[in-house]
Amino acid sequence: YLCRYSGEFIDKTIAWNRLSDEEKLQHRKKIRKHIEQYDQRETAKAIRQLIEKIGTER
Repeated sequence: YLCRYSGEFIDKTIAWNRLSDEEKLQHRKKIRKHIEQYDQRETAKAIRQLIEKIGTER
């Protein structure tokens, strides 16, 4: 779940809207960096699993 309590999404939306444009940009960059790191790990995991599968088929 994205929210721990029923009004958390609303609270986060209000807090986000109070940020300056510069703060929003900084947060977006951090979020993008986090997502890219996650994607890299998942891609590396998929490649490793493929290599292991190929290795066991021989």
